[in-house]
Amino acid sequence: MTPTAAVNMSESKHARPYMPASFITAADRPVPARGIGLAIEPSPGIVAIKGKPEDAAMLAAISGVLGLEPPHTPRALAYGRQRALLWIAPDEWWILTSRDEAPALTAQLQTATAGCFAQIIDQSAAHTGFWLDGHVRNTVLRHLTAFDVDSMPTQTGAGIMLSRTRAHLVQPGIACMLILVGRSHAQWVHRRLREAARPYGLFEHER
Repeated sequence: MTPTAAVNMSESKHARPYMPASFITAADRPVPARGIGLAIEPSPGIVAIKGKPEDAAMLAAISGVLGLEPPHTPRALAYGRQRALLWIAPDEWWILTSRDEAPALTAQLQTATAGCFAQIIDQSAAHTGFWLDGHVRNTVLRHLTAFDVDSMPTQTGAGIMLSRTRAHLVQPGIACMLILVGRSHAQWVHRRLREAARPYGLFEHER
């Protein structure tokens, strides 16, 4: 397959009913006692916000829609009832939500920030997500990145290089990690994650 081919999960052997349907539910998932769980989030809901962090009107407009204020601390992850907000750069944040909600949420934010120096873009179609769960997930990741995953606190995210590919690693809670990559690199990253995880007991969840 070419690197841009769609990721095929037809080889999955184990269905897990607790595979998250959204980002928020994953934070409270039970940690498997053995092995490493791998699942694809084929269409993660991602809405990118760009704007001046000192723009009080923009921040107030975003908070009014989301019920969350964009975090100012690098790598911070803020939670709401149905979504999360991740610091990407001093002037950029990603809303992590369901794919179905992303278009309407984008329109709401564009309307709310009209007149502000802000850009709101639905980037859902440009990304693929991978969930990793299990006590050895950091060990698996160490095979693929030089980033110090062991020192990464919960409720944070970080831009990393994963097997020569740019990725964002998000740790919403103790049970799992989310890896976000460009859709064109999904096939390559999926292959490398499987190779790294297989010696530790790989379970591929079905959606």
